[in-house]
Amino acid sequence: MVATQQKVYFSYSHREGKKFKVFLEENFKDLITNKTVSDDELNPKRGADYREILVNEEYIDENTLLIVLVGKSTRCKKHVDWEIYTALKNNCYVIGVILPEIKMPNGRLVYGDIPARLADNVKSGYSKLYTWNYFINYFEEILDTAYQNKIDLKDNINNKRSIWLTT
Repeated sequence: MVATQQKVYFSYSHREGKKFKVFLEENFKDLITNKTVSDDELNPKRGADYREILVNEEYIDENTLLIVLVGKSTRCKKHVDWEIYTALKNNCYVIGVILPEIKMPNGRLVYGDIPARLADNVKSGYSKLYTWNYFINYFEEILDTAYQNKIDLKDNINNKRSIWLTT
C-alpha cells in the first residue's frame, strides 16, 4: 500500500487526455499529489527553457512518477517527448496508460501508436503500459509497483533517442 501520496506528473495531449487526467485527480486525490503544469502556466513552445523549468521548478524530479496518457495524437506531441525525456533524465519511473480511443488489434498494442521514447522504455523493460480500465481498477497497486520498479529497473532506462526539437 502507498504510505504517502505519490508525486505524479501527467503527460498528455490536452485535447484528448484532459478529461482522463481530471478523472484521476478527482478519484485518487488521496493517493497522489499532482505536479502537472496547468494549461496557462508554461508554454512548451519555449523549447529548452520549458525542459529546464520542469526540473528547476520541481514539476519533475527524482521523486516524481510520470504517467503518460496515450491518446491518438499523443505520439505526435513534442512536449510529451520533452516531458518523458526530462523524467527519464531525472530517474523518474514512467507509466503509459492507453486511453479507450486507441484500438488494439487482437488485444495487442502497436508501438507506433505511442510516443517513441515511451516505446523504447517499454521494450527495454523499464516502463509499463496499462489499459485505461486496468489502470483505474488497480491504481493503488500500480503506484506501489511503480515505486519498486523505479529502484529495481533503473539500469533499463533508455533515453538515447535524440530529443524532438522541431515543431
